[in-house]
Amino acid sequence: MNKNITILVLMLLFVVSTGKAITIGVSPGEIAIDNALKGGRTFREITVLNNNNFTVTVNVSITGDIRDFCTANETLFDIPSYSRKIVKIWIQPPKSTPSHSYDGLVTALIIATSETKKYEGLGMKIFVGASVKMNITVVGNESKSIKVYAVGARSTEYGLPMAVNYKIYNSGNVKLNPVIVLNLRKISKLTGIPSSRVFRSYNIDVGELEPNEIAEGIKKVNLGTDIKPDNYSLDIEVFKERKDLTEANEPVYNVSVVVEVLSPGFWTLLGQVDKFDVDYSKAGYPIKITASFRNTGKKALKAKMSTDIYEKDIGNKLVYHGETEYIEVDVGYTKNFTIYYTPEYDGPYVIKAKISYSASDSYVNENVKDTGWLTKEILLPGSKIKRKEIESNLYMMGFIVVIIIGLIIILSKLRK
Repeated sequence: MNKNITILVLMLLFVVSTGKAITIGVSPGEIAIDNALKGGRTFREITVLNNNNFTVTVNVSITGDIRDFCTANETLFDIPSYSRKIVKIWIQPPKSTPSHSYDGLVTALIIATSETKKYEGLGMKIFVGASVKMNITVVGNESKSIKVYAVGARSTEYGLPMAVNYKIYNSGNVKLNPVIVLNLRKISKLTGIPSSRVFRSYNIDVGELEPNEIAEGIKKVNLGTDIKPDNYSLDIEVFKERKDLTEANEPVYNVSVVVEVLSPGFWTLLGQVDKFDVDYSKAGYPIKITASFRNTGKKALKAKMSTDIYEKDIGNKLVYHGETEYIEVDVGYTKNFTIYYTPEYDGPYVIKAKISYSASDSYVNENVKDTGWLTKEILLPGSKIKRKEIESNLYMMGFIVVIIIGLIIILSKLRK
């Protein structure tokens, strides 16, 4: 009885000190699979959310009819405060599994936190969980299918590769290796009609896709030096696998676009920072970081500023990382980029910033350049918020809690 009272009081102290109840979240709430192949494998992903202001230790378990052929890629892990963890659930029914519908639960359970681990010797335990319902239908027939969410190509400069973007989903229940076929045709300058003859053809292997997996990215295609600056018609076809090409099967997806091969040097991308300022007063008030970026090249750019801030008093610890949105910068023009950060403590800080830029009509992360890191050091004077005062207060609070716990343990022993 006394031990239970001690644990109850400790739990009360814990909840009071954290200011909120312990919670955990999972998503999605339900998962249904209607074509899990016997002898094959597929997967689904669940997201485990830690909405607490402390680290939690989580255990993932699978129960119900699905437990014999479902496994989690991780079953025990820590999640930092206000963070999330992606867990992959593999579904691998053996060939002997009867064709049937199976139900089960995937449960994420908090078994400890960074706050309660210090009380483990007193028998304190935390069990808070949330579950995902799963319904899996096991089948014996193979299903080969893909969905093309996006595919396209960009104009390029003579001598440079052409970028082809894609997003392809394996919606079947077996592994597939999709192929993208590019057929380049010349366009008549007289009629503007593409030639019926394919001038050049290129194949792109997307790579192996597990069932339910999405391939998304950009592939670079070297057109060759015989593709001179001009406009071309490009037929883009997507096939489930390479053998569909040899068997003359119809593509899953096809589209025709016009691409331009530009003259050499047309896409010269250049930019520079003309001014880098850090305005500040003292701890508790915003620091203003500003960089003036000028487009000195021959093509319109999109640019953004990234900023890292380090606190030197605690071993150059990174205390902030931020990025602006992309901003269009026309040729010869200058744009200002600004980020604000409010430091809690006084002392020395290191401010780093850089501008990343690419062609304004390029894909994300395509041919990105940057100015390199610009660095300034500042020394913030004191304010109402001081690191030493906070550390002292935290130490005193911890000391008081330890005394209370000690008194509770002594009283419980005296009552025996």
